[in-house]
Order: sequence, then structure tokens, then C-alpha cells
Amino acid sequence: MMRGVEQLEDNPRDVYETAVRLLMTVADNILNNPRDIKYRRLKLANKSVSEKLLPASGAMQCLFEMGFDEGDDSLVLAMSTPLNDLKSIRDQLAILQSKIDASKSKPRQSGGAVASTSAIKIAEEPLTEDSYIIPTFHPITSSMSPAFLRSIESYAHKVLQYESKAMQDKARRVVPVEELWVRAQKTLRDHQSEKVGVEEAEDKGLPDLLLYELLQWFKYEFFSWVDHPDCIQCKAKTSPVGMSKKPEHLKEAGRTELYVCPSGHETPFHRYNNPAILLQTRRGRCGEWANCFTLICRALNMDARLVHDETDHVWTEVWSVTQQRWIHCDACEAIMDSPYTYQAGWGKKLNYVIAFSRDDVQDVTWKYTQEPVKVVMNRRNLCTEEQLQNLLNVLRYRLQEKVSSARKAFLQNRQINELMAMISVPGSHRVLKNTETQGRISGSDEWRRNRKETGQINSNWVWKPNAQELEAGRMQIKFSAAQNLYVKGTEEKMNGWASGVMSAINIARKVERDWKMVYLARTEGAVSDDGSLVWRIEVPKSHKIGGVELTLPAATFDSGKIRWKICGENPDLCFMVPHGQTTFKTSELAGCSAITIKADLTGGSGTCAWQHAQISRQLENDSEFPLQFDVELIK
Repeated sequence: MMRGVEQLEDNPRDVYETAVRLLMTVADNILNNPRDIKYRRLKLANKSVSEKLLPASGAMQCLFEMGFDEGDDSLVLAMSTPLNDLKSIRDQLAILQSKIDASKSKPRQSGGAVASTSAIKIAEEPLTEDSYIIPTFHPITSSMSPAFLRSIESYAHKVLQYESKAMQDKARRVVPVEELWVRAQKTLRDHQSEKVGVEEAEDKGLPDLLLYELLQWFKYEFFSWVDHPDCIQCKAKTSPVGMSKKPEHLKEAGRTELYVCPSGHETPFHRYNNPAILLQTRRGRCGEWANCFTLICRALNMDARLVHDETDHVWTEVWSVTQQRWIHCDACEAIMDSPYTYQAGWGKKLNYVIAFSRDDVQDVTWKYTQEPVKVVMNRRNLCTEEQLQNLLNVLRYRLQEKVSSARKAFLQNRQINELMAMISVPGSHRVLKNTETQGRISGSDEWRRNRKETGQINSNWVWKPNAQELEAGRMQIKFSAAQNLYVKGTEEKMNGWASGVMSAINIARKVERDWKMVYLARTEGAVSDDGSLVWRIEVPKSHKIGGVELTLPAATFDSGKIRWKICGENPDLCFMVPHGQTTFKTSELAGCSAITIKADLTGGSGTCAWQHAQISRQLENDSEFPLQFDVELIK
């Protein structure tokens, strides 16, 4: 730790806390506006500098270590000064700030000792839905309004509960903030030592890395998923029998599901809406997960909002100060910044996706889909677009009625930037991330299958020859897993393995950081043990397919298998590639106008079975295109 940062803790408590906060503000202003000279000049006559920073031991030392120099009447950070030291000190100050926040929320024990920040257990309280009072405002919709609009108003009201100081205090007590900061710092150091992803990690900054660690902790250490609760009497498996109408159950929660074991014992499963109660129960489905996680984000002073998908899912978004945009966070899946997951990976047909925060309501549908606007608009029939926008405008006005003029200006500017960013999103073909092509991992296999969210990609992409290829009588399609890139001919390129397939089930691109290898394999943790890929090639009526030559690089381990099959437009005209053969030639498909090439990935054993069948395995810096389809074109 830098000497100046160490000296700060020698100050009286109020001086220390103020100095940490002001120094972080100075650093954040520069990092967010690196080319703006006004943030690089601190006038010594400024009241905050002269009365709050200068008297604090270590504060001036911190500024000098950041790179500031003394001028006539100011401290100046030259434009040519690198920001590495400033970033390092800012990260160290963030740790001090987290300690300050944690200490303020810790209950005092006998003798003045402070309870551990990593404690999960919190004081038991009666589990009732009315433990906290939620702010209210006069209803906007009526019983005659469409149900969809009434639900939007309800959500706008619901998120205000996250602003309860009592709830936030309770949430802070369960989060091991210091430990998560340490994990975030280690992640950054790991990137720096490996020289892999370091620029991206530094651009995001420690706050975003902390958010990632918070997601991992929430899913794997804090909250748990419930499909069917075990019997409370005999611990046997249970089956659902409907909703409870018992008064004692209705008093516990807004709704209660009933389950029965083979012995006939009833087990209630309360669906709590109150996130403070969820801090105690620590279980549920996506609604409970997002509800509790959003509260925790607000308790850690993150600008967070709850995002509701009308096709039945809910997640969180957190405002990134370093990236100046909202970051998608799904606590159920422990994934971050992967907005196309639901449309591309889960196969959802999205219609309305609405984001709710303490001072805004925003339609963010276009941020979560690559489908054309017309396709999505055809599904939006729960109200008129005018009705929706009018309600959002009124809700926004109500929520911002009492915010400061500065905050209101910031919110308006942020809204405009977000809207402009979404304008170019529909129909976008940016490369899908690995997390965006996989199916849902939360919930039982049966539940995911019933919801059809198992990770099937149906892009329906078809490869077709261009005029030059028709003239030359040959079309070649190549793929590199290392570059995640298709190349057709000499000019046409398509980014992302999923962009060039007709369909895929349980397939993902895997990058092995330790072995420096890349390949296509089955999705880790997928519903099914099997995976498949299908490519399709079609030619115009003026031509037919002649000979076909396939180069099919594969690596299998243990009992893993890859079976290749090539078919004409007639499903009866199919040929299997002999097992283990990496090249295959055939003229048996001559005269076809279309062919499909399919790879089935099966087998393997243990927890790494998904990894035991790999396509196009290569070094991550390899420039070759090992997977190739060569097709002869004849008139």
C-alpha cells in the first residue's frame, strides 16, 4: 500500500473518512474525464482542499503519489503524466472506503468489538411481508387499464423498497465486502501477470470486477435455487399440488405454493416479495434471486435497477461509472454483460423488457435482442405504444419530482445516451459471447426443458455462393476457433461461430487460459449430455452441387465422440463420415441444390465430459482455419 494511503488511517475518524471520499472523487473525475484539464488542477484556495484535504495526514502525499505537482496556487497533474499510479491509489482508497461502509453497518458487540464482515447469519426477525414501509404515490393506472400497464406501475413502486435504510443495513451485514475486494484485486493481478485481457480489465476498473465477484459469491455461496422443496418432515422429494389458500400461509407471503411428499406430508413454499426476508431464507427462483441481488447492489451504493422481461424472467442492471453505461447482471446464471443470452442462448421471443430504478423507468427491449424491429414489434400487443410511452413518462416524472436539478440533468443525459445506443442495436450482428450462446443453467433439467431454455440456437443461416464463386465453379468456407471467424472465398468474413450455423444445441466456444487452446465443445453444465452443430449450403437454380470435400479437425478424449454426417436436400440421401476420419470426399451428392453438414458430440465421462469432444482445437494465437468445406459448383 502507498505511504500516503497508510498515513490516512492515522487521522481522527471524521477527518479520515472525509479525506478518503474527496481523494476518490479527485481520482474518479480524472479517470472519467482524462482529457479535461479542469479536473487535473486543484486550487489550494478551494474550501474542500484547504479545509478538508490539507489538514489530513497523508492526503497531500496521496496527491503527490498520484502524480500531482505544486504550482503557484494549485496542484497540477500534467496531461503527459501516466495514470497508472493514480489508478493504483484509487483502488487502495476504494478498499478503505469499503471498510468505512462496512464498519458503519456492523452491529456493536460487548466491549465495543465489531462483528465480522463475512458473517452470513443475521438477526432473526418475524417473517412478514409488512416489515418495512414502502413509499407510495398516487396510482396512475386504473382497473380499466391493460393488465400489462398495471404491472409496470406495480414494479415502479416495488423497487422503491430497495431505498429503505433498514433493508440496506441488513443487506450490508451479510456481504463479505473486504473479501470480495481482495478477490477483485487478485483477478486484476492475474490478468496483468498473464498479459491476457489486462487492457479490458483495467478499462473496467475494480468496481466492475467487484461486481463480477459479487455475482459469483451470490450464486455459489449465498443463494440457492428451489424447484421442489424437500419435505419439512421426512426430507423426501415432493410434488406440487397447487397454491395454498390457508390463512396462515397467506399471512406469511403474498402467495404460497404447496407440495406433498409420498407420505402425504404438506410442505409450503412461500414466494416472498420482501428482499429483507430473502436475506434470511436465501432461496427461491429467478424473481427472488433478482429481488435480493438488486437490494444488495443498492446497499453497496451501486446505482442498480431491476429488469423485468414480460416473457417471464427478471434480472439486474448496474450502472458502471468507469464504462458510463448500464451493465447486465443475471444472478441466477452468474453472468455479466451478456444481454443477448435470452434471445440467442435461451431462444426467447422477447416483446417487452422494462428496467425499473429509484428514479427512472425505461423500455430497454432493444438492448436485449438482435432480431429485426418489425419482428419484435409484431409481438408487442399488450397495449399501444402510445399508452406505454405515456405511462413511462408519467412514472419518470413522479420518480424524479423531488430529485435535485443536478441529478435530474444527469438522468436526462443518461437516458438520451441510452436511447441513442439502442437505436443501432436491433438487427446487429456483433459477435455473440460464449455466455450468450449457452442455454439456461439454473433450475432442474425438466424445468428448463419445459421452458425450452436449454440453449438451442436457430439462426437459420445459409451459406450461398456469390457471382465470382459461381463463375469459378468452387466455393470454400473456412472457420478458425482461435479467431472465432468464418472466411468464405477471399473477402467475405463473419465473426462468431454461431453466426455461420443453421442451428446448434448445447455448443459453446471454450478458451483454455492454462493450455492456451481454443475449440468448440458442448456447453458446460448443459441440460443434455449431447451437443450438435448444423451448417447448410444452398446454390441458385442455375447451378448444382458437384463434388464435396470436408476437412473436419477434431480432438476426442476418454469416451468422447464426434460423428459427422452430410446430407442432400432429400433426408434419405445422407452419408456418415467414418469414425476418426478428418477428411472426407464424396461425389454422391452431385446434382443436389442444397446440403447440410452435421456434427454430433457425445460421450465422455465425469464432470468434464463436455470437454471430451472438441472441434477445431487450436492454439489461441493460431492464424490457420482448420475447419473447411469445399464445394464444387456445376451448371
